[in-house]
Amino acid sequence: MKKTNIKLADIAKICGVSTATVSLVLSDNPRISKETKKKVLDVIKRLGYYPNISARTLSTDTTKTLCVVLPQIPHVFSDPFFGEALSGVYDYASKNGYRILFEVATYEFCFYKRYLQLFKERSIDGMLYIGSTLNDTYLVDIEREGYPFILVGSYFPDGKGPQLSYVIGDNVKGGYLATKHLINLGHRRIAFITGHFKVISARDRFLGYKQALKEAGIQLDKSLIVKADFDEQTGYQAMRKLFDRFGNKVGKEDGFTAVFAGNDLMALGAIRAIKEKGLKVPEDVAVVGMDNIRMSSIGESPLTTVEYNVYQMGKIACQKIIEQIEKKSVYQIKEVLPVKLIIRNTCGAKSLKNV
Repeated sequence: MKKTNIKLADIAKICGVSTATVSLVLSDNPRISKETKKKVLDVIKRLGYYPNISARTLSTDTTKTLCVVLPQIPHVFSDPFFGEALSGVYDYASKNGYRILFEVATYEFCFYKRYLQLFKERSIDGMLYIGSTLNDTYLVDIEREGYPFILVGSYFPDGKGPQLSYVIGDNVKGGYLATKHLINLGHRRIAFITGHFKVISARDRFLGYKQALKEAGIQLDKSLIVKADFDEQTGYQAMRKLFDRFGNKVGKEDGFTAVFAGNDLMALGAIRAIKEKGLKVPEDVAVVGMDNIRMSSIGESPLTTVEYNVYQMGKIACQKIIEQIEKKSVYQIKEVLPVKLIIRNTCGAKSLKNV
């Protein structure tokens, strides 16, 4: 018997069960006993049988496939944020028998509404979009159609875009904790390196920064705010801009003595620029980042940061969308995960406990 000609009926005949039982084994139905499941799977493995995905979709009304959409940015797959989120999604999906289809939100993907075609072609059961921006208002199509869809690490504020499900960390609290920590250490002049405000997490971390300043009676100084783009090189360039603005006042009370960077990559870029300037971290300039990516804890100056569990965020988003798919019930999810301050070497407060 050729492997390409093997059918469910052949498997069933060899095992002495019905084709329906073989089909239930392939879908991991709990009604099938462990003994029967093992017998069927052993025969499937021995014969090298591969189920027909199209036929299985017709019979079960599910593809067991999720689409993960990523933004069109340079080196997205090597970016620590997206890598951690993807790991969380993949680990949960694979353990539950789901495959992952990757798409990048290119102009063609958006203009030709590929995000809708994938559902209408029955190529996927659900979609996760990691790191969308406030410009992605075309996603109102998804809201209108009611497909299983979750934003990971982003959301649209009420009245400012499609109201879609989301799983995100508490960015406002994160910005607040980072800034409040520096204030508690005696800093009054705290620079802020922010990501682009088309990304909701950048806006929310800025809100937390402002909230902590206001609470401490510190007036917001726009000259202390510099925009970057969530990567190490633009964080470095932003720090250089602050040097140009404040010159020899850097590290002094009439300039600034601390920096909160809106993510760890920008913070690491800022530290590189500070050291190139001949200044010390944290003695001259204290630095705090956010996200707690893996590389933030290594090197000669482990970074004080706010833990934003990106892996868990991806995992929970995947869990929620699979629940919706299998219950055949789409409802809005608004999940905000807690954050935590991680105190290391770059803020000058190693003796304090993490909060």
